[in-house]
Amino acid sequence: MAWKKFAGLTGYASFQHRYYPGYQLLVHIMEDTTGSRAMTEAILALLYFLAGVIFIPIALGFAFDVPAHVTLGLIATILIFQPFAAAVGAGLSLPPVFIIATMTSVALSVIFGIGAICDGFSERSVRLSQFIANVKGIADRSVFFQKYGIYMLIPFILVPGVGLYGCAILDWLFFGRTVRGVAVIMIGWTALTIIILFSTMGIMGFVR
Repeated sequence: MAWKKFAGLTGYASFQHRYYPGYQLLVHIMEDTTGSRAMTEAILALLYFLAGVIFIPIALGFAFDVPAHVTLGLIATILIFQPFAAAVGAGLSLPPVFIIATMTSVALSVIFGIGAICDGFSERSVRLSQFIANVKGIADRSVFFQKYGIYMLIPFILVPGVGLYGCAILDWLFFGRTVRGVAVIMIGWTALTIIILFSTMGIMGFVR
């Protein structure tokens, strides 16, 4: 029952249908082992999230000779300070490619994870579903918002501590968590990361 509640809460079944074409095959293979579809979906939810937030960054760290504890520290910094974590990475003299790749992996996992959780709540709450429908109805009446509203997510990323999380929720709420929305967030995230990273490196080079 606990596994079933977890899988339902995260909404990972519908989430994976959208983003991973081979999801059904993977579930079928794992279900033979676990004996429960709900448990299988819960396990996959954890694995996908942990892969992007922890496993892939640590693997990148090994590739760039970055100690695991330093990589974990950078991950924690990203989750708290978000794009400004690039300055911390530069301050630690970490390779720029490693910093950018790690921040991209963490950001994608956070976006998909938040979207999955929001899906799970909306599918199981009539009030929340009605609220979402009302919000989308108001937004749909604005032609300007429909054309350009999605690009407003980019400057929102700069809000310390909540930017990425807020963007993921706003994209899910107003734009239905589309590929376009995720792409816009990631373009803004990557651009800001690069700007902050190389600005910090430039300042450090000038000071030295």
